[in-house]
Amino acid sequence: MPTGVPEPSLLPLVHSKRPTLTRSLEGTYRSLKATSLTLRQHEPGVSFEPMTGGRGPVILPGVSSIRRAAAAVAKPINLTGRANETESQMNLPRYYFPGESNKVDLDFANLGFDYTPCPYRFEAVFQHGVWRVRGLIEDSNMTIPEGSQCLHYGQELFEGMKVQSGPDGRAYAFRPYDNARRLNSGARYLCGPEVPEELFVRGIEEVAAANYPYIPPHGSGAALYVRPFYLGIGDNVGVKPARSYVFRIFVTPVGPYFKGGFGPDQGKAFMVSRLDRAAPQGSGHVKAGGNYACSFTPGQEAKDRGFVEALYLDPREHRYIEEIGAANFLGFRDGKLVTPDSQSVLPSVTRLSILEIASTIFGWTTEERKIALEELSEMESVACCGTAAVISWISRVADENREWNFEFDERWQQLYDALVGIQTGSVDDPFGWRHEIPLK
Repeated sequence: MPTGVPEPSLLPLVHSKRPTLTRSLEGTYRSLKATSLTLRQHEPGVSFEPMTGGRGPVILPGVSSIRRAAAAVAKPINLTGRANETESQMNLPRYYFPGESNKVDLDFANLGFDYTPCPYRFEAVFQHGVWRVRGLIEDSNMTIPEGSQCLHYGQELFEGMKVQSGPDGRAYAFRPYDNARRLNSGARYLCGPEVPEELFVRGIEEVAAANYPYIPPHGSGAALYVRPFYLGIGDNVGVKPARSYVFRIFVTPVGPYFKGGFGPDQGKAFMVSRLDRAAPQGSGHVKAGGNYACSFTPGQEAKDRGFVEALYLDPREHRYIEEIGAANFLGFRDGKLVTPDSQSVLPSVTRLSILEIASTIFGWTTEERKIALEELSEMESVACCGTAAVISWISRVADENREWNFEFDERWQQLYDALVGIQTGSVDDPFGWRHEIPLK
């Protein structure tokens, strides 16, 4: 490199589009052959096809696992002047940055909750009783059979998570195993195969590391939103579960879900809807896509009247508070933090975390129970929470001929700071919720 020209920073990725088998990798393959797995070349990655001998489904390692093993025994080479670079690392795709920053040129501080395409997504497919890892792919488009159950009968699930940058430059996911368990609860309900937890978390790690330059920097107020989803696919016309499935994860950098984000001057207004988001004893407790389609009409009606979103009552009696848009309800009454207890409400990871922070860190009493709409008159302050919304306090709730108004409560700020501090690595994590993303 010419004298005086700064060397661009490099970020190796997890996966290349056309992996090559080095001698070290071939040696790794020979050692793995004893496990009765046959290595085959696929586009866009390397995966293993099983010869299980009737032993049942197995999780098949993908290219990054083999690369990691190969890197451990590969001899260093020096083709670029880097003494520690190995042949396997030379085959990894990378980002070259012209300056000191290792982030893409986006206005992270002013992002909305919108889709910005990132280079890589992670995918695995379920066929013949086995999950096969395709690994990282670049194509954001999907081709599936026209008769797929996800298209006609709603056999589809998704999750929402965030990866945050810490003050130390590391990247952290928040309670990914809890999201994996929630997805699998939905998979069982929709009569599909569970996604092994280690496969789910591995996908989060790989797709976040591969798109590292798109993880917003610490202090920007933005995060990398992670969307795992699960589709039943196949040539089909009858009402029955699919035999094949796709598990994919894409990511996108996002700002606050509600415009303006969180703050004492950012109270939100909601309108009570007389329409239902979920049926009694229905699928409201799982994160199925169809539940959200039911919210389009009431949500639009609320927005047309100047509100942020709709507030839903229980579908059986239309008396008790259930959810607010795609978020959970929280309220302070008589010094207690209360939240609805309902079988048709999604078990929110964020809500459960807030309740535990409130009781463990601040020593507040928490309670999950039925909350009648009329009880808003007795509430000291109310808010909603979720992965996207984090915590948003509510300034107004309106219902036909009546309404309730609330002031900002400093306790929401305390909860917000504690939650986001744990998520971003800014404060200690006494619960072990923070999951570091391996970046190398």
